[in-house]
Amino acid sequence: MPEQAYHPYTVIIIVTVNNKSMGVIVDSVSDVIFIDKKHIQPVDLFASSTNTKYIHGIVF
Repeated sequence: MPEQAYHPYTVIIIVTVNNKSMGVIVDSVSDVIFIDKKHIQPVDLFASSTNTKYIHGIVF
C-alpha cells in the first residue's frame, strides 16, 4: 500500500500489548464503544478455525 500523508482526521488507536502501549495508525474508525471487562468473554468461545493467538477476548 502506498504511504499516506497525515491530516487532521488521521486515526490512531492506542493498544496495549505485553504491558506496552503503542499507537496504530488505521484508515478509519466507524464507531468507538467502551466495554466493562466483565463483559469480555474468553476466546475459547470463538470459532475453532480462527487463529486467536492475538485475541484477548470477545464481546457478543
